[in-house]
Amino acid sequence: MYDPVSELIQPELSGGAPSGTRARLLEAAGLLFAAHGFEGTTGKQICEHAGVNPAAVNYHFGGLEGLYEAVLVEARERVLGPQDRLIELMDAPIPPEDKLRTLIALVVRGVLATGRSSWILRLVSREVIRPSGVGEKFLVSTARPRVERVRALVGEMIGLPTDHPSVSLACISIAAPLQLLLLADRDLFHTIHPAIDLSPQGEAALVEHFHGFAMAGLEALRSKR
Repeated sequence: MYDPVSELIQPELSGGAPSGTRARLLEAAGLLFAAHGFEGTTGKQICEHAGVNPAAVNYHFGGLEGLYEAVLVEARERVLGPQDRLIELMDAPIPPEDKLRTLIALVVRGVLATGRSSWILRLVSREVIRPSGVGEKFLVSTARPRVERVRALVGEMIGLPTDHPSVSLACISIAAPLQLLLLADRDLFHTIHPAIDLSPQGEAALVEHFHGFAMAGLEALRSKR
């Protein structure tokens, strides 16, 4: 059976210290950027944490901004997979409802995946709450193509043009609970909602729940027209 989610989800980094100078820099930078932000982290600190030559940041990334962008790409791809693979999904010859379910499953599986570095959640949370200049510029340029494809999908499903306010509001309503899963502290979430299974074994139930709610909301918008 065709499973686009399995094709889109990339293998997580294995446990232990990452090998290679570039990989060690990405992991060290992710940890420090998540803890102190872009403005509060220096290339020297990252190189010391990674145990590499102080010139390695410039050599591999052209400077601290280039490294920060690479860390944001790494965080995005560990959760969502490469952008071109997501576009392949959007162009796949499957019904719109299945595309939406796959998109939701993609995010849920990425959030629940075992072995994911904890710095990803902290870094994304920091950028959402207090975006850095570098991060904001990067996210606008890279997130916009994804959002436009999702708007087109939602617009198709409710029969409205992509620039209609109802389409954007529907996209926000679909994305909001998934963003909560991504940003919320896992221990606090479990304390407040102990019945929800946030382990990989709970993936299928979460996907069906979020997809069912999304489809019900879209059907309500379609019926109003």
